[in-house]
Amino acid sequence: MMIAKKKKKKHDKNKSCGKITKSNRKMAFVGMNDYTRSLSRKEEAADVINKVDDANTFDGDSNALFEAVRFGRSDVVRGLLRQRRADPTRTNAKGRSVLHVIAEERNKDVEFDDDEAVRMASDCLDKVAWTRRLCFLNARTTTAGWTPLMAASDKGRVLLVEWLLKKGAGVNAAMATGWTAAHSAAKNGHVDVLKLLLAKGADSDLEASHKEFGRNCKLDDVSIEDEILEVLKDNRIKPTHCC
Repeated sequence: MMIAKKKKKKHDKNKSCGKITKSNRKMAFVGMNDYTRSLSRKEEAADVINKVDDANTFDGDSNALFEAVRFGRSDVVRGLLRQRRADPTRTNAKGRSVLHVIAEERNKDVEFDDDEAVRMASDCLDKVAWTRRLCFLNARTTTAGWTPLMAASDKGRVLLVEWLLKKGAGVNAAMATGWTAAHSAAKNGHVDVLKLLLAKGADSDLEASHKEFGRNCKLDDVSIEDEILEVLKDNRIKPTHCC
């Protein structure tokens, strides 16, 4: 009597347990595209939010919360935080947080004012535990050590800078090179931001290295604008007090 040989089951590589395959990576990409199209078309917030199953999964360097911010959709941001349990403390592989995105990232042809930026930042902060808030406000990118305050100062977003400082962002936090938010404000000619930073205790004598300006650069070494230099000069003139 012949015994039939059992056929070995062919292993399906696309069903590998827990691994991201080319197939499901493509599906994830298509899903993000569908979501961002809804954002760009300014569809109702409820309809956009219903397209999101997991608000905390990153597709590349972005997730649902990041994209809603880039399109200036504060209504979607609020919905993701409340209905989809989006975690604002999540960072991408580069260490960028939602506050970095609020401060400096906009999709093409999308712009929103500082009031909208502060509104989104406040909604995100409300969902962060008290014990984690300082860490959230001072999140650093993995390579450069770039903070949300540096990003907001770099872009000249006065109200957002004011909000970050009020909530506890470190005014003199520095990158490994020594570069601070005040250096960014001075370099880019953001007078009102620089005045605000100095009023909140920014140290104008901190030195930094920069590929454009060299080493040991103080604030007045990174700008040639008269108004910036005048602000720095006035800041160094300490008022005298009688005994």
